[in-house]
Amino acid sequence: MLTTNTIRMVVNIMTKFNKISEQDNQNLEIEIIKSAMKATKNKRMYQRYRVIYLHLRGYTNRAIAKEEGFCEHTVDTYISKYKVGCKIFIATYIVGQGFASSEI
Repeated sequence: MLTTNTIRMVVNIMTKFNKISEQDNQNLEIEIIKSAMKATKNKRMYQRYRVIYLHLRGYTNRAIAKEEGFCEHTVDTYISKYKVGCKIFIATYIVGQGFASSEI
């Protein structure tokens, strides 16, 4: 039978693991966006990647809009579309860049 202290300890460990996993996932997204920014020759796509990059770094939509010279609605649209298509975007980018599954 598990004691209350053991259960608390397991919950603590799981919480810490989940936070680390989320950070690793976000770091992967940031690295992918940075690589996409470097690879693109399209100014418009670079701007969109930059908006997403700043969002992933924790900037508010208002701060991003001011920094990039967009209205907040445009920033919100870019971020919303990114969130909807994030999984497809990342999978497509990884395949296109030839990352091995062991690197992911």
